Amino acid sequence: MKIHPKRLGLEPLCAFVPLPLRPLPLCLPFSHWRKPAAVLSPSPMTDKQLSLLLGGFIPAVLFGIVAVFQKVVNRTGIGVGPYLMGIGLSIFVMGALFALWERDFAVPARAAIFMALFGFLWSISMACVAVALKRYNGQIGQIVSIYNMNTMVTVVIGLVVLSEWKNVHPAKLLLSATLITVGGILAANA
Repeated sequence: MKIHPKRLGLEPLCAFVPLPLRPLPLCLPFSHWRKPAAVLSPSPMTDKQLSLLLGGFIPAVLFGIVAVFQKVVNRTGIGVGPYLMGIGLSIFVMGALFALWERDFAVPARAAIFMALFGFLWSISMACVAVALKRYNGQIGQIVSIYNMNTMVTVVIGLVVLSEWKNVHPAKLLLSATLITVGGILAANA
């Protein structure tokens, strides 16, 4: 049985949804619910610029803010388990919102395996940071500087395993990763 948004009383809510969010399924006629998301209009930025902005600069700022929250939360006396569960719940909610936005719920088996590995490794990493902050009175500026040396690990894996050396200038990339590593070492000794 197909239920139309009008029957659910949802249509009036769409008037309050900001324009950028209008593609949400509840604000479209039922016939459009399963159509692919609209293609964005052309941007004056190149794909490379957009990828660096969306995948690099914005996350860098947000991860910087998150690091401060890591310290504040872990100083409240929360256990590592509830800390990770709270973060997981937030991630689940954001994932659900993005799935609704994109109207894409596909999870191929291979993706599920790598998602699980990512989640396990990430949660172990965040648990280690939480323990360092909570039990050993770690300084977030030093800890973040050290764990951001993951850049070197990522660059090497990207160049070698993912063959990204074909699409980038490897020497410049390795040099920048080395400078980040040196900066992390200096910050750790501050």
